[in-house]
Amino acid sequence: MNRDTKVAKADWKFVKVDPDPNFSASHNRNVVDEVIRETEALNRKKKREFREGMGERSSAAAQYLKSVDQGNSAQPEKYFGKKYLAYLRGVEILEKLKANAT
Repeated sequence: MNRDTKVAKADWKFVKVDPDPNFSASHNRNVVDEVIRETEALNRKKKREFREGMGERSSAAAQYLKSVDQGNSAQPEKYFGKKYLAYLRGVEILEKLKANAT
């Protein structure tokens, strides 16, 4: 970001004539930097949680595919059982609901 940018004439109507006397550019920069750090940390946390959740489902899918590759032609419901298959689907749905709630 270029800090030497001037305000365009078309935007002068949004600029206060008398700036806030308590405004501190260094404090403003510190606040912006802190928000960026917090956002990046939250993004890393969400990615880590997503990868952990995907691990169980992808492992289960890999086991099923290996079984099919070895000649077992069981349907996924029979291979996993209805409860576990519902659990695997439910985890994904719950994660989506939690992500949308925040």
